[in-house]
Parts: sequence; C-alpha cells; structure tokens
Amino acid sequence: MSGDCLLMTGMPSDFSLATADAQAQVVAVMAELAASNDLLFINNHARTGGWAALNALGEIFDGLHGNDLYYADEANATRAFLMDYM
Repeated sequence: MSGDCLLMTGMPSDFSLATADAQAQVVAVMAELAASNDLLFINNHARTGGWAALNALGEIFDGLHGNDLYYADEANATRAFLMDYM
C-alpha cells in the first residue's frame, strides 16, 4: 500500500452477535496488516473499552451500530490521533 492511509477497526459488537474471540481475531489481523504495511492503526476496541462500556455511556444504537454520540466521539478521537501524528 502506498500514500497517506490508516486502518481503523469498527466499533466493538455485542458478544451475542460476535464473540469476544472472533472480534479479537479481527482486530489482531487488522493490527498485523497495518504493521506489515507501515500504516497508522486506530483500534476502536481498545480505545472504547468494548461494547458494554459504550452501551453504559449511551453511545449504542443496537448490537452492531453506534449512535450519533458514538460517531461524534469516534470522529473526535480520529482527529486527535491524526493531529498527534502530524
């Protein structure tokens, strides 16, 4: 891969929809892909503390999707990450 690029995980899912192991495997593969291609990597699973933490904060729409609060938080976190990188 070339150019300015980053790889970012999606938000964590409810474990009834995707097990913790399955989600961890996806994150691990994404982290390896980022590292092997010298890409910036944002791990929203680690950043947020998981689906239950997001749900407690009122940032969940359903088991797979965040609401406006989540996406605003994700945008702000991504902006901060990129500003720190620059």
